[in-house]
Amino acid sequence: MHQLSISKYPKVDLFKPRTRVYKVVNAHEFIAHHHATNLQVTQLQSTSLKTITTTQLSNATSKMKSAIIATISFLAAFVTANPTAPTVTLQLANDLSGANANKVILANGQRYTIADLFAQTAVDVDGQILVNSAQLVAHPPHVGCEIAKDRLIAYFTQDRTTADLDGNNEATTPILLNDAYVSCYAYSD
Repeated sequence: MHQLSISKYPKVDLFKPRTRVYKVVNAHEFIAHHHATNLQVTQLQSTSLKTITTTQLSNATSKMKSAIIATISFLAAFVTANPTAPTVTLQLANDLSGANANKVILANGQRYTIADLFAQTAVDVDGQILVNSAQLVAHPPHVGCEIAKDRLIAYFTQDRTTADLDGNNEATTPILLNDAYVSCYAYSD
């Protein structure tokens, strides 16, 4: 951390003007109070001393402000160019045990592994995600989702929000979804 100081007691060096030492907590306050004069400011860095004028200090502060403004402008442009994707809430259930869990997923087309999403939830039994049904419990219009493994297991839209994952509507057979993924995305009519 840099400390700024101005000598309080005269130095013995006859070739330098007398200066005073002050501890400056806020460099901006110091510049505001001493900007009109061209005082010499001593900047302490590790073991070496470097003397700069208040004009140099003011110029450095202006460069720092410019860099901060440029960074904020860049981030603002990035946020407006990359709007937030809609979200959906997917529920997985094991109707035999009565366990179910909900997870919020971004509808950005990214694949999320079921094992990672539903780890340490009610449907995770000793690291096994065993479920027989899934449903979208919260979703905006024009969002689709799919659960797949080596094949498509279930597909969801705003009109089709539930799925029997074992493929047999007459039986309740939980299936292992550890290697499966879910992917959601927005679409237009």
